[in-house]
Amino acid sequence: MDRINPERFRLLAEQARAGDKGAQSELLRICEKHQLGRRIQAQAMPESYSEESGQFDMTISSGTPVDAFDYETWEYIPRIIIAKGMELRPGRDSIPLLDSHDASTIGAILGRISRIRQEGNRVVGTVTIDRESARGREAEQKVKAGIVTDNSAGFDIIKKRYIPQNEYVTIEGQTYSGPLQIVEQSILYEASLCPIGLDDFALVQARNTTPKEGVQNMEKDLPTGAPPNAELNATPAAAAAQVVDLDEQRREAQAAERERVLTIQSIGRMAGLEPEAVAEAVEKGTPVAEFQKLATKKFTEQNTVKAPAVTVERDQQQQFLDSAADGYLARAGVLQSYASRVKPGYQPNPAHVEFSRASVVGIMREGLRLFGQSRNTHLMSDAQVVREFLTQGRGPSVFHGDSPHVHTTGVLTNVLGEIAYKSLMIGYAVANTTYQLWTRKVSLANFYTHSRVALSEAPTLELNTENAEIQEGLMSDRKETIQLATYAKILSFSEEALVNDDTSALVRVPQLLGTSASLVPNRLVYRILKANGNLSDGSALFNTTDGTLASSSAAISVTSVGVALAAMMNQKGALAADANGEQTCLNIRPRFLIVGPSKYTIARQFITSVADPASNNSAVVNPFAGALELITDAELEQGTSSSTTAWFVAADPNAIDTIEVGFLDGVDAPSMSSEEGFSYRGVKYAVKLHCAAAAIDRKGLFKNSGA
Repeated sequence: MDRINPERFRLLAEQARAGDKGAQSELLRICEKHQLGRRIQAQAMPESYSEESGQFDMTISSGTPVDAFDYETWEYIPRIIIAKGMELRPGRDSIPLLDSHDASTIGAILGRISRIRQEGNRVVGTVTIDRESARGREAEQKVKAGIVTDNSAGFDIIKKRYIPQNEYVTIEGQTYSGPLQIVEQSILYEASLCPIGLDDFALVQARNTTPKEGVQNMEKDLPTGAPPNAELNATPAAAAAQVVDLDEQRREAQAAERERVLTIQSIGRMAGLEPEAVAEAVEKGTPVAEFQKLATKKFTEQNTVKAPAVTVERDQQQQFLDSAADGYLARAGVLQSYASRVKPGYQPNPAHVEFSRASVVGIMREGLRLFGQSRNTHLMSDAQVVREFLTQGRGPSVFHGDSPHVHTTGVLTNVLGEIAYKSLMIGYAVANTTYQLWTRKVSLANFYTHSRVALSEAPTLELNTENAEIQEGLMSDRKETIQLATYAKILSFSEEALVNDDTSALVRVPQLLGTSASLVPNRLVYRILKANGNLSDGSALFNTTDGTLASSSAAISVTSVGVALAAMMNQKGALAADANGEQTCLNIRPRFLIVGPSKYTIARQFITSVADPASNNSAVVNPFAGALELITDAELEQGTSSSTTAWFVAADPNAIDTIEVGFLDGVDAPSMSSEEGFSYRGVKYAVKLHCAAAAIDRKGLFKNSGA
């Protein structure tokens, strides 16, 4: 591992202690790069080596004070690691043994360390060498011969205490004086065999391993009046205030640098930049604003041809939302359906690939790290991540339209919402509904009762003789009403489903709910055909007087469909007869043949057969071959008013009004909003669809009860 220039390090440390923000940022970068303050000297015990098993013991932590660099105080101070507070990552019972902390390849794994235990104030583990690996066998021989004795362990500090100058603390029966750092809780994640122990001293080449002067067993040298067995005397107020102020300054610098590094890394991922470019920006201390401009420019250059639909100006939060949601949908295998059925031509953010292997907990963990108040998310268990995510992510959010539109107090809740809403829209788009094919869609601005006007035909132009006055032509109208209603269900994700990464709950359930939402307007339309209710004139939608109902029931045939065609073409306008006693014939032509599943086969044969299906002579032509479009929907055979024999014909909705389907503001898709409340362990969304359907005019419709 690269060493640190000792003179430069000392200079930076002096400047950092003096409050120089630039020096603090640079020093923090060095500390993060070289893991300063997060490694401890370990010691192999060759005398415990077993030839048969290849095992030997290793002292991971000696329990005695050693100097370590603390990048909150920017100086070396003695540190003691409490053995009983050192734990493994959740769910682990061992850690890997690496070659010189090389975590970049599995080839560097020399074995594993298990049976990690406390012996007094020491932490000891049993090493098992990987004898299947050439590097493992080589390491075993060098340990056996006593050639390799230096070792080092990597750990994260979870909780620590700082003992100021001239204060005392007793640990395991021994009393020590400050300044001293006590690591009360820590997470051990690896240990390594090293040519030279990679602790802070070996890295900086500036100090020896002798404990700092004044840090030793103090029982013989305690000043008069100091209690030899006291846990910790009270800190004087003035000293405490001084420590707090200093810590605050250093923490601010540390937080600022971490935020810069994390933000640059996040921007780089979202923009799909090469890792080398991101690392170079971090190394050079590039400001976030400058890097943002660079990332935007490079992203635009790389994607101008391939993905022009991607808007690079979207903020970092929206980039994260899109990438995380698209990545999870790709993992669930439905992203292509969204791109082809919901938003044709949709181009997912290139960074979605990074999330396509992530669990929902992994996405939550990244979201908390980027936008939440929890930075050490890698130390949390899955359950802790979910609970923290749900707690910090509470806030109103709304998704609506054919693409998500988000209004919220925070980005976290919207990650789940984005996944759920896109899944919902997939289900809505792929549902097998047919009402859209032969009805008219209208936009309704509110939930009041709306009047829909069925206009009469225009008056006939009359012969105008010389010097005669041109008469004014009048039209009549008839009004039908339509009123929006709300159809809704609650979509909930339990804490257990989130922890378990249940893709059926997070993707499949919203899909099914989307399909259910799509069936609502479909059901409303076919209920109108089945119910045969009255229009505003008091007559039923289908009746023989108005020529919209067959006088006798008949199966689909050239004859019966011919009757329907004649009835529709002979429909008269609403205006009175002219001077010659003639009313305007509307000459409406049927375009759609509408049947239930029971009549699908016969209807399909009828509209595709060149010859009349009812004739024994193949030379008898079927005049309706290719003349009608077949609509088949199971809703016609559902409910108390259903029929398995009835069939209908309908005109083109652009030629004459038939049935209208209205949506709030014309948005024919469900909306989804988060439901606030703390009694439920999870997250809930209300899925709503605002729609209505009404028959406007009967002239473009015809029914035969069938046989």
